[in-house]
Amino acid sequence: MKKRLVNLGMFLLILVVLAGCASEGSSSTKSDGDVLTLRLNNSNNGTDLHSNAFTAKWVKQVEEKSGGKVKFEVFANQELVPLGEEVNSLSSGTIDIAGPFLPTYQPDQFPLSDVTMLPLLKSDTAIAQKAHADLLSSDVELQDGKTFAELEYGKHGLVVLPGMPTPEYTLGTVKDKELKTAADFKNIALRAGGRAHEIFVKELGAEPVSMTWSDEFEALSRGALDGNVRSVGDYEPYGFDEIITNSVTGIAIGHFPLIWAMSEEGWKKVPEDIQKIMKEVAYDLSYESTEKVDFNLQAVENAKKKGVKFIDYSEMDASAQELIKKASVNTWKTWIDAKEKEGLPGLETAKLWRDLVVKNGGSVPEEIMNLK
Repeated sequence: MKKRLVNLGMFLLILVVLAGCASEGSSSTKSDGDVLTLRLNNSNNGTDLHSNAFTAKWVKQVEEKSGGKVKFEVFANQELVPLGEEVNSLSSGTIDIAGPFLPTYQPDQFPLSDVTMLPLLKSDTAIAQKAHADLLSSDVELQDGKTFAELEYGKHGLVVLPGMPTPEYTLGTVKDKELKTAADFKNIALRAGGRAHEIFVKELGAEPVSMTWSDEFEALSRGALDGNVRSVGDYEPYGFDEIITNSVTGIAIGHFPLIWAMSEEGWKKVPEDIQKIMKEVAYDLSYESTEKVDFNLQAVENAKKKGVKFIDYSEMDASAQELIKKASVNTWKTWIDAKEKEGLPGLETAKLWRDLVVKNGGSVPEEIMNLK
């Protein structure tokens, strides 16, 4: 009888241990003594500009500044979570951090995020990084007493930090489709990464095509696309320098926003001293790093060596220059009207972004400066 009780006790102990192991496996957050391990999902391919300039540096600096109190398990290139599933994966605990996720791919959930993709007269990554960081930390109330970050991300239960936006977007085309005159834009198919770019492409008289970056290379290769709206810094990492033959310099068709996010529930589990380090590193990189600016300049030179032919905006036919200028202004106005019709603060959001761009050294068309 005594032996039976011992065996029963051992059996119950084993069940308790197994249950504990199963419970640990249901959450991505792990704590080993004083070390907090967080699972970070990088939506990009892990070797691209953003991964090198922001994600890898952010991870390294946070680990170092925490004195080893936090470690990260990094998954990239949709290895763990497919594009568009980051928010659900944060909520379910599959991942702890989306760094980055791409909000403009989900316009129904994040309808104001592509304000950063509105065309600008003058900008570069340093300007955009600072303006975007200011946008996420802004205390300006846009609607119902809520700030941009509260309206756009807080309603989804997210805590967000600035990733560094892409270098300025431009127009690239394949084969013999050079963009010199207004007529060259007619009816060509260009990949657009968000609503603002779709409006801009339409205003040029071209056809916008929406797709994720993972489908873009194949579409360009088989002729389903005539070109794209991209930063030159994206050409080499994604292989576009093997396909794009012509590109425009001297224009800034906005910047793609990249967001760092955790769920509010997950954020609360992070010790306050680690939270502070996470914030400081993200904002320091946004305000101080020039890596993306330098990289983009080098990317243009590399693309030239690969045979990409560049034409500066100032050297384009007068009809093309006028078309691009008019398309830029109309894009802002159309974007604002569309958001207002949806019950969103389109005008106030656009004005806030405009003011932050100008504050940090950029410029916008005069008609946009005159918005009231």
